[in-house]
Amino acid sequence: MDGIETPRLRFRVLTRSDRALHASLYGDARVMAHVGAPLSGAGLDAAFDAACRSQHPVARLWVAEVRSSGADAGLLAVFPHGDTAEIGVMLLPGCQRLGYAGEIFARAVPWAFRERGLGMLWARHAAGHGRAGATVERAGFERMPAGLGSPGWTTWRLSRARWDRLAATA
Repeated sequence: MDGIETPRLRFRVLTRSDRALHASLYGDARVMAHVGAPLSGAGLDAAFDAACRSQHPVARLWVAEVRSSGADAGLLAVFPHGDTAEIGVMLLPGCQRLGYAGEIFARAVPWAFRERGLGMLWARHAAGHGRAGATVERAGFERMPAGLGSPGWTTWRLSRARWDRLAATA
């Protein structure tokens, strides 16, 4: 995803220089309301250090920047597990409700299947987070039956075969 762009965003690999963005996301109660408890202090530092370590040998986190201003908008995560990966987006409060999450998914999903060769993507959000559900559903994900996945979370999946069928009819 590094260097890849959408109409309004560009992506670059998360680096150690992105500590402030990471803290702005993971330390903000508004952002974390649908993820978990906000982090602070040593917990926030440990999470950032772990995120940076997870970048090797394969990048897993990308910063989404607004092309027109160069300002950070949020993070895209693609965490591979064999030929599957969890995909997720976190946006700064001022970048929410602008359609950025849908734009990110519209670019990241084809990239994950075509460039990374993945066979399945899955996403999750806190139960009751309707906007996140609508975003992944528009991207072609199917909701997993209740009881599958972690309690308190809604889990979605998108197979490469389903995505290929959807892309062929788009």
